Amino acid sequence: MGMAPYINEDNRSGIEYELVAAAFAAVGIEIEHVHNVHFKRAILLIKNNKVDAIASNGGNQLYFNSGLDIYASDKTINYVDCISTLKSRKLKIKSIKDLEGKRVMAFKTASEVLGPDFKKFADNNSKYTESVKQGLQPKLLLRERIEAGISDRNIFHTHQLRMFGEDKSHHFVFHRLTGPTPRNVKFRDQSLMLKFNQGLASIKGNGTYAQIRRKYAKSYKESCSE
Repeated sequence: MGMAPYINEDNRSGIEYELVAAAFAAVGIEIEHVHNVHFKRAILLIKNNKVDAIASNGGNQLYFNSGLDIYASDKTINYVDCISTLKSRKLKIKSIKDLEGKRVMAFKTASEVLGPDFKKFADNNSKYTESVKQGLQPKLLLRERIEAGISDRNIFHTHQLRMFGEDKSHHFVFHRLTGPTPRNVKFRDQSLMLKFNQGLASIKGNGTYAQIRRKYAKSYKESCSE
């Protein structure tokens, strides 16, 4: 599923987890086990019938290119991938092109899921790196080890709070990257996907969806400009 605030270390809380769990519950289905793993591992799990559903980026084509029949649900929530920089550096970042020549760290697989323009930039920039440790980006920016980070802004915010024990948001600026990244749930069983969509529509209609969003209002921002 991902990282906090989308899913927390207990694998039973977080905004995305609670939205997905509520949608299942609305049609009488309880989540029994959660495997919070890399998407390549997730593909193996669903291929071997070890899991029934995967919460993931909607645009990740590797699921559909896996040779499996995959059925994707309606959108559950957006990830908000942004370019983060130090406010004190006063960098003007209007597009991916403005990152050329800069020391940039992105989340793992960013070059595969953020579109062709970003992939072209990543492939041609020797100062570009990717890491599964997104939580390091705030520290590396403050130490000026990198000039820009690429991550979901809500993951960035949550980890800087945990890392420093205080809110250092005032040190950072978030720039728009490619727009929100829609998330959904993928299934091998089309009938289960349709039931999930029914549950998702139900919680959006009865106020449960909005209630969960309000619960996480302090830790989930909808855009890079908020």
